[in-house]
Amino acid sequence: MTLAEVLKTLGCLTAAFNENPMIEKRFQYNQGYEMGKTNDRRHRPTLKSMKRFDKKIFKWIRKNKGQRFFLYIHYIDPHSPYFAPSSFRGIFSGKKIRRSSKRRTFPKDVDSEYRNEMEYIISSLFYKDLGHMIASYDEEIRYINSRFRSLVDHLKKLGLLNRTLVIFLSDHGEGFLEHGFLYHSYSVNAELVNMPLIIRCPGVFAPGKDNRLVQHIDIYPTILEALRISQDTLNLEGRSLLSEPRDLARNHKEVVEKLREYLVNWQKRIDKDRKKAVRKPMDKKHIKKLKSLGYIH
Repeated sequence: MTLAEVLKTLGCLTAAFNENPMIEKRFQYNQGYEMGKTNDRRHRPTLKSMKRFDKKIFKWIRKNKGQRFFLYIHYIDPHSPYFAPSSFRGIFSGKKIRRSSKRRTFPKDVDSEYRNEMEYIISSLFYKDLGHMIASYDEEIRYINSRFRSLVDHLKKLGLLNRTLVIFLSDHGEGFLEHGFLYHSYSVNAELVNMPLIIRCPGVFAPGKDNRLVQHIDIYPTILEALRISQDTLNLEGRSLLSEPRDLARNHKEVVEKLREYLVNWQKRIDKDRKKAVRKPMDKKHIKKLKSLGYIH
């Protein structure tokens, strides 16, 4: 059973609001949710659509504030192309760049083997250099922080914040040529797998930082334990962060070594496949596809 299904059987309202086109009903991500709203703007929602998305969330919370609920919200940003709303653009990069289909030279330190790949071509449309690209990414982070702050402020205004378990996390990091790759999906290096996890639950989690190695699968049992819900019959793979201290590197050295060997071999296969790939300049078909996805105009 999914977490939403378990909570629903216990009388909780469940809802999912999502901006990511990969997290949809057709992939069965709606299991256990009584409703689901999607900001259907592919990978590039507009500022107007994002504001509508947030208003729907706030409206749902106000309507159901008197009941127990489980609310899942999936923001798409920060996501390439890094193009924060105008009021956030230029905060770190110093350049309020406009979208354009004009090619720029980007960046000189990319190996020539990758120069004609899609990620390089997409990047060359928007960023002057690697530093500008990273700064633009940071601007999107600043923007999503402001959206999340608005959500937290709304909970506080309704008197819900101090009796709500709030969890903020990401699904992956992002690469900026630390290991020769841009964006994500191409490796399992630290820049991709190290991500934020913030949990707030007064009376359950004490304020502070925790340097333990944890995984996404630990969230499910953590929520159940925080809510004092039995998980004995669920056979979950993860381990609650409220239970015994978890330090895989120290307590399970054999598992870590086996995992390291697997990841190294996986990375070698990825590198081998990339070298075999035929790399061609972007044709009209691919440019049309990028336009349909909202990457260029």
